[in-house]
Amino acid sequence: MSSFLPLLRALRPALLAATLLVPAASGCGARTGLRAERADEPCGTTEGGARLAPLDVFLLVDSSGSMHETTEHDLQKWAEVKKALRQFLQDPRSAGLSASVRFFPSVFPGVPTRCNVEADCKGHGPCDLTGICLPSASALCSDDADCGKLGAAGDTCRPLGRCTVGAGTKDEETYCLPDYQKDCIEGGALLGACVPVGVCIGRDACQVADYEALDAPVRSLPDGTEALLAALDARKVDGGTPLLPALRGTLAAARAWSAGHADHKVIVVIATDGMPSECDDAIPDHPELVPEHLRAAAAEGVAGGVQTFVLGVFTPKQAAEAELGLGALAEGGGSQHAFIVTTDGKIAAGLLDALTDVRATSRCDYVLGTGAQRVRTETVSVSLPTPSGSRPGTYVPGPSACTDAPGAGYYFDTDVTGAARTSRLVLCPDACSAIATRTADVRIEATCRAE
Repeated sequence: MSSFLPLLRALRPALLAATLLVPAASGCGARTGLRAERADEPCGTTEGGARLAPLDVFLLVDSSGSMHETTEHDLQKWAEVKKALRQFLQDPRSAGLSASVRFFPSVFPGVPTRCNVEADCKGHGPCDLTGICLPSASALCSDDADCGKLGAAGDTCRPLGRCTVGAGTKDEETYCLPDYQKDCIEGGALLGACVPVGVCIGRDACQVADYEALDAPVRSLPDGTEALLAALDARKVDGGTPLLPALRGTLAAARAWSAGHADHKVIVVIATDGMPSECDDAIPDHPELVPEHLRAAAAEGVAGGVQTFVLGVFTPKQAAEAELGLGALAEGGGSQHAFIVTTDGKIAAGLLDALTDVRATSRCDYVLGTGAQRVRTETVSVSLPTPSGSRPGTYVPGPSACTDAPGAGYYFDTDVTGAARTSRLVLCPDACSAIATRTADVRIEATCRAE
């Protein structure tokens, strides 16, 4: 049985744009094609006409204990995630964007990582004792069913413990099986008794309000880059994965910001290495409902004008399930699909590619006019560049109807009350993707009125 010790130690971490160009205008009727309804009521200025909406990115970053883990190439996941975010924030093509950072989980201070009894949790229990799948020793578990779900079919979930040294002093690195005390003998020395080990279930915050405050507030790039990077460098990985309340809290912050910056495009970008492990009533009895809860939360964000994008880091065996689970979140968030990077490849490079794609495909919101200028939506026409010239855009009533106009759809944004923001025109995702690598201009024509 002592042959399992190296494997038990290996499981320790688990415990613990491209830019779209629209020509500048000298007024309604300049190269953007915005025309004044009456000559004595001009509806544009030298900075008016059609222009890209400023992009604000709310980064929601998973800093759970599993980020300690290393990959097949001996790369730590947390280091790779930070590397990709650093490169994205420092990329010259990100200049002009604004960004913020919110980490999850939020861990209550003073509550220990592990526990032996509920009193150890200091009011944030209960202490949930941990098991390990044997004989493979390949995964942690709560019962035998967990072993099958985690790729260890046929294994038995046995209690996991840790060795004590002296009067209750805990050796954080020596794990054991409580019913096999010899695991606590190493090099002929007795490392104390093997006592059951668990985690404090209430150690991580589960309330939406706990995630509404940003760890690094919105800052423009490149001026605010160093402050954002400092927040990333200072963060310590710990805890579980309360993705649902973290998403809802960050979306609330993003929607509040959007309400005060109506001419901006605001998005949430999630970087995670796991599906939710806590803070959802569907866990653990109804895991099939977890993706739908994420989808619904993200859809609420879209209703408030905030899209959600998802980046995931998973093992090759986990990738298919992650694409389904996080894919539901992405669909609800209006970004169609999740970006999954597997641990057998170049994680940082894959994440950076995904972030670059998000930046490019998010910059397809256009502000039509400025100040008191209002656009007559019924007169708008859009011309999209193609390799051979251009093609007309097709109006659709909203994002859910984008499939009715493949590669050419556009719609007008709506605010949280459902009223049309007639000064915001949004290209459908596939139309945006099609022109994101083009250098030709998007041409927007409309008649506008002064109010």
